[in-house]
Amino acid sequence: VFSYLVKEKNYLKALSLIPQIELEFQLSMFQSYLWNLFLKELLYSFSKEGYEIRGRVNKYFFPSSLSKEAKDYLSNFFPTPGYKAKMPDKLSEEIYQQVLNSQGLKPSSFNFRKFRLCYIKSFPRQALVQVKRLKYSDLEKDELYSHHYKLTLSFALPAGSYATILIKNLQAYIASLKGYS
Repeated sequence: VFSYLVKEKNYLKALSLIPQIELEFQLSMFQSYLWNLFLKELLYSFSKEGYEIRGRVNKYFFPSSLSKEAKDYLSNFFPTPGYKAKMPDKLSEEIYQQVLNSQGLKPSSFNFRKFRLCYIKSFPRQALVQVKRLKYSDLEKDELYSHHYKLTLSFALPAGSYATILIKNLQAYIASLKGYS
């Protein structure tokens, strides 16, 4: 792709050189990145008090507390970034536009139909979900890392939710209690 772009400046043709499955995967990762930026700003709009934990690409924000109104609002579904994403209200639309602008994008940036290589569809996701059936073990000595302890968790999350985010939230919460991260 790069050697083609050195010779030619046809970006659509260059994209067609990338296998479709790889292109869709990369675009899906970018869509997730944008969703996480949107979610962080949406959470900030309800509470600046909380804790952050660094991910590989950006920081995740976890509010310390939320009002009942904020919890109710955040339990609604919001569309992931995409060509036909329609936010349900003014607040989420403003935050969505802010995120797109910060990345030099506009909604039409997601219209990939013109080169018919792939399609990134917007789909609804909840900003806040309930963890169900949370169980945890007592703290035990870790047999792999002799100076560490381990905790075994089991829980259920709705489809489309990520266990890694729950784990990051728990880690950030514990770190905030102990005063370290």
